[in-house]
Amino acid sequence: MTETSSYAGQQKECEMSGNHGYADEDEGTDFQIGEFAIQNWRWLLGGALSGLIAAGMYLWTVPPKYQATALVEIAQYASYSTSAEQNLKFTLSPTEPAELVIQRLRQPSSYTSATLAACGMGASPQGAEALSALIQAVVPRQLSTVVEVSVILDKPETAQVCVEGLFQLMMEQQASAVQATEQRQRRELALLRQQVDDIQKFLDSMQGTETYQTSYLAQRDALLATTRSIQTSEYLLQQSKNTRLVTPPFASPTPVFPRLRVVLVMGLVAGTLVGATIAVIQMIARRRKPA
Repeated sequence: MTETSSYAGQQKECEMSGNHGYADEDEGTDFQIGEFAIQNWRWLLGGALSGLIAAGMYLWTVPPKYQATALVEIAQYASYSTSAEQNLKFTLSPTEPAELVIQRLRQPSSYTSATLAACGMGASPQGAEALSALIQAVVPRQLSTVVEVSVILDKPETAQVCVEGLFQLMMEQQASAVQATEQRQRRELALLRQQVDDIQKFLDSMQGTETYQTSYLAQRDALLATTRSIQTSEYLLQQSKNTRLVTPPFASPTPVFPRLRVVLVMGLVAGTLVGATIAVIQMIARRRKPA
């Protein structure tokens, strides 16, 4: 029992002495860093100030860039399907996939002279290529019919006008698809109305005859079905949506490039590291210098 307690006490003393050793080592390291900073504060301060001055010169010489953004909803057309219970289910579908809209915005050949002028670009292939490189278009999460369009330019006003021009371009490009869908639905609606007129004329011609009742019963179901189809077609035309802005174009007055805080912090850190490097080199040179 005595030997066990003695062994445990020795082990505890070793652990305590080891912990004291680590603590002394950490304190020594902290002391060396602090001593180095005190001895070479001129180099560290000078490097930090030089880094801030260099960062300020960079911010002064580099022109700022501003970003404008808008959410655009793709034009949609309404359609319906019949369930097993003979119930109508109405759905809205985009006239074209959002991915196709994004790919078109990335093609320089898609831009009109009006769009290039709104974005401050020349009406030339070079201007169209430059604009395509500045435009960003993505599909937000859980919004498959919406495209987020943004552009980065030298002035916030120009960026906002450019996004407005891009929206007009998207609306014009989708207008043909919207018109084609509406024309098809209107033709179908006209045919249905013609069928109703033909049935009504036939019943009017049979008015007062012995077979009128039989003729009416024979045409009643067709007349009711056609009337419901007319109501459905009229509803579909009312539910279709043109290209629209979900959020209007907005240009932040704060530049997205260069970022003031990031550049200043990077200049401060880089300048301090340069000053510390010079101080270390001088310290090594003094130690190697013969007495």
